[in-house]
Amino acid sequence: MSVYTNIHDVPAGYDIIYMDPPWKQTRGGKKQVRPNSSGISVPYKTMNLSDIEEYIKVVTDKSKNANVFLWVIQKYYIEANQIMKRLGFKKHTDIVWDKGNGPCPAFTVRMSHEYLQWWYKPGKIIKPVDPGKYTTVLKENHTTHSTKPEAAYRMIEVMFPNTNRIELFARNTRNQWDSFGNEIKKRLL
Repeated sequence: MSVYTNIHDVPAGYDIIYMDPPWKQTRGGKKQVRPNSSGISVPYKTMNLSDIEEYIKVVTDKSKNANVFLWVIQKYYIEANQIMKRLGFKKHTDIVWDKGNGPCPAFTVRMSHEYLQWWYKPGKIIKPVDPGKYTTVLKENHTTHSTKPEAAYRMIEVMFPNTNRIELFARNTRNQWDSFGNEIKKRLL
């Protein structure tokens, strides 16, 4: 397990690249229960789309056969697809995380899902060791802002047990994964 804080220090040779980019986002409009929340940003530094694309390019150029698992919120679904296609990837599938809860923007419908997109370079898809074990829906209740479900990590670890894996934009370290991020708490999960 290695930890990196500079994207250019991330080495080559990863089979799996897992990431939850810090998409530009605010916490929404003024609410009666949180009157001071209008327009405040999320509690971490966000990046614009071109910077996110550059980070993905730097790491995937070093790991040309990697399969990428990319978290995407609805707001950036189309842009994420465009970025990955520009970088020469093909989408295998969208995995939907049913969070069981979520925000209700503009007081319309509750956004209770996120996408985990699986991308690969043509001819370079990595086959799971136990095909068909998982479905395209992960069900796990959301806990804290931006924390991703344990079920996604376990799925990747079970499907691809003997692979070199890195998590970009990580907040914690994890056994048998390398980590890149400027908010990493050296807590092993």
